[in-house]
Amino acid sequence: MRKIRPEEQPGFEFRPGGYGSPGMKRMQERLTLRAIGLLGVRKGRVLDIGCGTGYSTRVLAAQGFDVVGIDPNKKMIENAQGVNCAVGSFEKIPFPDKSFDAAVSISALQWADTKRAAKEVSRVLKYSARAVMQFYPSSDGEAMHTARAFAREGFEAKLAIDLPGNPKKRKVFLVLSRG
Repeated sequence: MRKIRPEEQPGFEFRPGGYGSPGMKRMQERLTLRAIGLLGVRKGRVLDIGCGTGYSTRVLAAQGFDVVGIDPNKKMIENAQGVNCAVGSFEKIPFPDKSFDAAVSISALQWADTKRAAKEVSRVLKYSARAVMQFYPSSDGEAMHTARAFAREGFEAKLAIDLPGNPKKRKVFLVLSRG
């Protein structure tokens, strides 16, 4: 039997207080550093999509990026200290066309409408931009469906899977490029 993900539970909502544990912070940092490695760029203006309280945003800033985070949960944004964040989502990014050199998202893409997310990410990224989205697809089919949605928007979409043989530690990254 498949384990039910939090986002599949009726009425579930992430709350800022749930992100204070040292283990959660370490995991977020590791995932963000792995995403930066897959991103293949070391400078520029980066959008952190689904930034929550800003852990990944801070990691990106510490690595030298000019970073802005967005999250649909206003309470999370209010608790993001020391970083530039705004209310926004994959489906509605509050920035003009071609505003960013890159985008990173950690553990948020599975919450989005993939088709709308792909259009919005494409809209706000410069033509030669790159993006890395770490997410938790419910199946390999969902991972491929997500990659195809971004490919339809002009991205070369590849999946990078860390620890593919370990269901509990498996991490899926959607690596996007164009231009």
